[in-house]
Amino acid sequence: MQMRQVFTSHYRTKELLHWFPGHMAKGLKVMNRQLQRCDAVIEVHDARIPVTGRNYKFDLLAGKPRVLVFNKVDLAGPTVAQQVRKVAAYPERPERHRTSDSSVERGMCGDLLDPIFTNCREQSSSAVREIMARIIDSVDVEALQRDPPYLRLMVAGIPNVGKSSMINALRRVFLGKSGCATTGAHPGVTRAVQTDIKIHQTPPVYVVDTPGVMLPLIETEETGLKLALVGTLRDEVVGHELVADYLLYTLNQHGKFEYTTRFGLSEPSDDIHEVLAAVAARIGALLPGGKLNMELAAKHFVSKYRSGQLGVFPLDDVNQGPFC
Repeated sequence: MQMRQVFTSHYRTKELLHWFPGHMAKGLKVMNRQLQRCDAVIEVHDARIPVTGRNYKFDLLAGKPRVLVFNKVDLAGPTVAQQVRKVAAYPERPERHRTSDSSVERGMCGDLLDPIFTNCREQSSSAVREIMARIIDSVDVEALQRDPPYLRLMVAGIPNVGKSSMINALRRVFLGKSGCATTGAHPGVTRAVQTDIKIHQTPPVYVVDTPGVMLPLIETEETGLKLALVGTLRDEVVGHELVADYLLYTLNQHGKFEYTTRFGLSEPSDDIHEVLAAVAARIGALLPGGKLNMELAAKHFVSKYRSGQLGVFPLDDVNQGPFC
């Protein structure tokens, strides 16, 4: 069957390109104020979208030591870490965007430390410990010479990349305590800045958990669809069937045909209606009167991708960088 080489769909996008809720704009302003109190930043990204998921508004974090954490690497495939490290090691990186409210030109990503990769399913103690080691090694000496000594960190990222989960993992590894920051499977769970969550005893280290902040302008439809596919945009904002159609296109482009066996298709298909009908039949998604529930089928189809059951791979071409 001839597969689409460029994504087109019968489904129409909703107000996708300008989705920037008020709490995100407010959160960005509060982050700017809180940054003055912080000694370093942990910037969390989704490893599946290392380029698309970069919010240029985080340039306001420049000037503080930053650890770049690529979370959910288990869903991005076995080679993405090596590819990102290779691009990040380039001696000459593109200049970052210049913010409209700043008269100072930002540097060449010089405040960023080498990226760390974490698994969203198993927050391994080795990766979590590496985050703290990088932070302590990079902060100004004066911060550790306070009386009493302490550090305050900011955790930042776009929605649903695992910021709160990262904080809970740090607390678990270094304090032996269960979660404190609120987590959820949908974007926008953290809607206000949560301050001074303790994650480390010696020296005392506190974190500021910030709400996920989306790009103020999503430049292309495909950028928005990538963000939606990984759960950064709410599905209902984009449309469940449209997200499912983009997923089908993406699976076919990457040669990931596990969906055929899982949902009883005889061969790969580029027809989202055919695929969702098979999904609905397999899971028994029916409306009153026996009609197939295509929306429920679309939700199920996308959920299987997000849990890694339809193949793991990056959505971005990592060589497109930068992601700092």
